[in-house]
Amino acid sequence: MICTRSNGLTAVYRLVFLLLIGQLGIHQIVGDSECKDEFGLLYGGMLYRDCSNDGTVHAKDQDVVKLAVKLLTRRQGSLPVVNGSLTKPAESGIQINSFHKQRLYHTLDGSNPVFLQYISTESGHSQLIKRPHVLGTTYTLSMGALSDHFIVKHRTRKGCSLSLPSNIPARYFSYLHNFTITRLKDKSLEVYSHSWTDSGKSKVEEDVAMEICDVAMETNDVTMKSSWKNYFTIATQNIWNFNEISPSSYIKRMNILGKMIQRSRLDVIAFQEVRLDVTKATSKMSPNQASHLKSFLKDFQYVYQPAMFDSQVPFVRIEEGLAILSRHPIISWDYITLPRNTSDPDDIHQRILLHAELNVKYFGQVHIFTTHLSLSEEARKRSAVVICNYTHHFSGPKFLLGDLNSLPDSPEMQFLRGETVLENTVCLDFSDLWLQSDLYSDNSQSVAVRAGLTFSSLEADPVKRIDYIYATRSSLLKKVNISYRNISLIKPEHGKGPASDHFGLQATVSVNHCSQGSTP
Repeated sequence: MICTRSNGLTAVYRLVFLLLIGQLGIHQIVGDSECKDEFGLLYGGMLYRDCSNDGTVHAKDQDVVKLAVKLLTRRQGSLPVVNGSLTKPAESGIQINSFHKQRLYHTLDGSNPVFLQYISTESGHSQLIKRPHVLGTTYTLSMGALSDHFIVKHRTRKGCSLSLPSNIPARYFSYLHNFTITRLKDKSLEVYSHSWTDSGKSKVEEDVAMEICDVAMETNDVTMKSSWKNYFTIATQNIWNFNEISPSSYIKRMNILGKMIQRSRLDVIAFQEVRLDVTKATSKMSPNQASHLKSFLKDFQYVYQPAMFDSQVPFVRIEEGLAILSRHPIISWDYITLPRNTSDPDDIHQRILLHAELNVKYFGQVHIFTTHLSLSEEARKRSAVVICNYTHHFSGPKFLLGDLNSLPDSPEMQFLRGETVLENTVCLDFSDLWLQSDLYSDNSQSVAVRAGLTFSSLEADPVKRIDYIYATRSSLLKKVNISYRNISLIKPEHGKGPASDHFGLQATVSVNHCSQGSTP
């Protein structure tokens, strides 16, 4: 039977595929018995339905578990998995704490799935069938691994095998690993997030630091006070998705970008324009740019969150979003969708705000937010208000990083600095770190250098500052003396070629818990 699709793509099944445009006398609607009936919006162009929420791991999903175990053991080292069991704590060094999956569906209006209609001849006669357009499945799972102390305690005298008790209490599985893994239509798997923590450390680092500092303040121990001052470095970088400057130059450009990031010795970095594009997959290259970035920062935890599915190529999975990579444990992460006006030609892409809560040694809980704002000024202003209101609910050090597509004197940037009012809202949480940089205040530098221009790095003379690091105002942090230094652009080595169409931006954060008072 001849197969056709509305966009001219060749079908691989003995079916006639048509995007649903009106009713065509459908005889049967095919659902998904494994999933709930209700659809929810996941991100731009993508709906989801919850499936198998009881934590059951079906046989067809075992490859997801195996991939997670592989990543876990690569990080933790070999663990005692006895008899190949992964779900029985009494028989293994790994247990599954939670397992959840969502089926993904293409949508054009953000509410209803796109349906495919086809003619089936499986029953011996032609039948017109309607099916939601499935783009894949995303899994979120949490695993526990036995603590080193427990393993050492139960090794035999020769140290070559384990003698495990019949029932291992859950508290001994203290290494917690969290994963987000997505399955593509060709059944291959891509990892969107992997983070880990040691639950045996019951206190966050800030609590420990504060206890030591209390002693230091009481005894006036100057050495102890200074020893608890520490630093970490944050950065933002738009990676320009899969764009190439010349044919076959993407891999070269990514190598330049990766080595530039490695050389900067960063602790936390937020990336924008990160894509999964199945058309870019080869036998040697994953279609997932988050995995490309992770390959340069092997010990980093990370989360990648798509903001939108590219509906212009409806039968091919292409997504673009944000990523955060961290040397420090990612305790939790989430995201929100930002306002969008689909009738505005400058606001056709869905935007999100990605948030990761980190546990940073001696600093405690640190909140990292990243976004890539719209090309529409009206959309950026609406998004700035939403971002300010959302981030305001989080206490402690927090940072907003990203490609904000806004000039410093724009209404939305003035709003984030607390200099103007938008939608009857005043934002008093953030300061623009570039305005605290040594380069900005150095009158001996050229106007271009002092301005911190980040776009376009492809030109000899960049003309815009549209990439930012906003930080919590120091005066809002109680009992913490927070300051910033080395606020500078990140550029490739001279003569190596561009890493992206944006320069990156970095800053070193200094916190001294033992200081009395705080700087304004």
